[in-house]
Amino acid sequence: DLENPMDGLIIPGGESTVMGKLLQELDLFDPLQKKIEKGLPVFGTCAGLLLLAKKIQNDDRSHLATMDIKAKVDNRIVAARQDHQLATAFHPELLEDLSVHRYFLDMID
Repeated sequence: DLENPMDGLIIPGGESTVMGKLLQELDLFDPLQKKIEKGLPVFGTCAGLLLLAKKIQNDDRSHLATMDIKAKVDNRIVAARQDHQLATAFHPELLEDLSVHRYFLDMID
């Protein structure tokens, strides 16, 4: 229920096409987009990153928000942040290092 208050949102990895389709079919896309635009801290990993992107090369679908590149490894984007939005092109939950998760929690405070 998007009417209840929330401190932040994590959009996990998975299949972004299915996730986007479900958000549309369940009428959650627009309300979620509005919450994000109003400042809801959000962290997208892998497929979550794709849903947060405003534009993806060779993709004409709508996405939730705009990102600036913040980190690259071997000239490939691995992390991005814009204001209250954080996205990673990898799964930090698979690492023992919790610094990415702590960083997101600090964004919420």
